[in-house]
Amino acid sequence: MPGRTPPTERTDKRRRAILDAARDLFFEKGYAATTLADVVARAGGSLATIYQLFGNKRGLFEVVILEHANPIIESITLAEGPTDPESRLTTIGRRYLQQVLKPRFVAWWRTMCTEAVHTPELREIILSKEAGPVMQSLSAYLKAQSKAGTLDIEDTERAAGQFFELVRGRLYRRALVGDTTVAGAAEIEAQVTSAVRVFLHGYATRTRRTSTRFPRRQS
Repeated sequence: MPGRTPPTERTDKRRRAILDAARDLFFEKGYAATTLADVVARAGGSLATIYQLFGNKRGLFEVVILEHANPIIESITLAEGPTDPESRLTTIGRRYLQQVLKPRFVAWWRTMCTEAVHTPELREIILSKEAGPVMQSLSAYLKAQSKAGTLDIEDTERAAGQFFELVRGRLYRRALVGDTTVAGAAEIEAQVTSAVRVFLHGYATRTRRTSTRFPRRQS
């Protein structure tokens, strides 16, 4: 009928409203204390709609986590830019660190991780979903480089995790404990450059490792 919103558009709007309400409630009240009734009260609609779209609270939270990671996934898209490891990893590291240092991201993950200590189900979800697509994307790139002989990596998934740990470093730890100091572009660049250098030296092929000489630091 004229003027009536198409069913698919109505469903998309309802889904968006539910996700927005759930994300805010999980942040404000925590996972355990948030009920689906709370989400309905804030977003409108019905419990039946949530069950139809997400299955249950766990399913809803998993989608919220994946959406939360989307800006990071988009920021380190591996389909663009130079392919050599130093340039590519520097670009990935810079974009990744810029995203994870944003106050909203830090505050949300701090809240969820604190609550996960007391909520086994939440801990399981976080450990299984945290940055999964991000890790898989970098792992695939590292595997391709290893096959090409540029790097020497047996476990590319483990190496991807190590890379992101190196990149986050003290800047992320500083943000997690509530330091409100904003990391500037120069500080982020220095952190990423150092992380890439350490990572590539550790995973260089034997020939590259023995031929590489880093300048000694002057005392």
